[in-house]
Amino acid sequence: MENFDRFKFDRGSLSRPRNPGISAYMRIKNEEQFVRTAILSHIDFYDEIIAVYNDCTDNTEGILTELAQQYPRKLKVHHYPPKVHWAHSAEYAQVAGDSVHGAANYSNYALSKTTRTVATKLDADHLAIPGKLASLTEVIRRDIAAGKRKLYYFSGINLARNSDGKIGVAGHVPFVGNRDHYYHPVGEGFHYKNNKLAEYLAIEDATLETEYMGIMCFHLKYLKHDSAFGKYRSEAERVYMQNKLGKFEWVDFAEFRSAQYRAKMKKRMDFYDRLHVDLYAGEFFRKAKYKLTGTPPKLAHVRLARLAEDLAGIDWRRDAIDKLQRRAI
Repeated sequence: MENFDRFKFDRGSLSRPRNPGISAYMRIKNEEQFVRTAILSHIDFYDEIIAVYNDCTDNTEGILTELAQQYPRKLKVHHYPPKVHWAHSAEYAQVAGDSVHGAANYSNYALSKTTRTVATKLDADHLAIPGKLASLTEVIRRDIAAGKRKLYYFSGINLARNSDGKIGVAGHVPFVGNRDHYYHPVGEGFHYKNNKLAEYLAIEDATLETEYMGIMCFHLKYLKHDSAFGKYRSEAERVYMQNKLGKFEWVDFAEFRSAQYRAKMKKRMDFYDRLHVDLYAGEFFRKAKYKLTGTPPKLAHVRLARLAEDLAGIDWRRDAIDKLQRRAI
């Protein structure tokens, strides 16, 4: 039996000296369909991308090797050979928190390979929205230069196909990012842990300023050939996830960005939530809430409150459709 001790996460490794800048770290398993798209759409905005692949049986490794040769200064590729038990699988709950077979250790291993002062988890099925990401990374770099430590969290839009193959929004689950997509400082106070269902980024500094930055990417999970459920080995696991997502609903992007559809999403909320969406429509009240309580507005509230502003900056055809059609998906 192979000894995988060298892959055990050393929390102290996050305290080594780092250069100012932004790192992205990826955990990748059988992502040949979109991993090239994800890396190429993000690489210009980061100082480095750390791509760590595990148990791949498709051409993921070949694609990563090719891209690393193309971008030797920016893309660093690592192999993580221990078998990883993913969240929601039957084996996940049986794995010790610090096991090399756990998703948390795998994530921490990828994070430990970064070399910059700020890092973000990059999924292999995210397509960056260039204008949005350029603005966000400019803010982060300005804050780094000023010595400011902060959490910046963001969301993405889930894309899906209708029965005719047209790409639109997955209306039953339109957003990805439930305060689990961050740009965060790197240090011992930021590392992954396992809970009962999935790994999560533990943030030990409760005083750190936190701000929601808006929509930054398109999530391509539901455009995958296996409808994103291929990694769930048992039928019970697939059924659980499908039921969790709810009944499929497809929405044309023109409809999704309309005031009528935003009103429809708002109507699904209870009275308390609708009240907060209205309150946070103005940036003044969002900032006042933070100053008074020290906590940012609830994500569901602030995301819908500023959604019109976020969508107005997206060119649906240029930023998504044309890029995906060139891939002939």
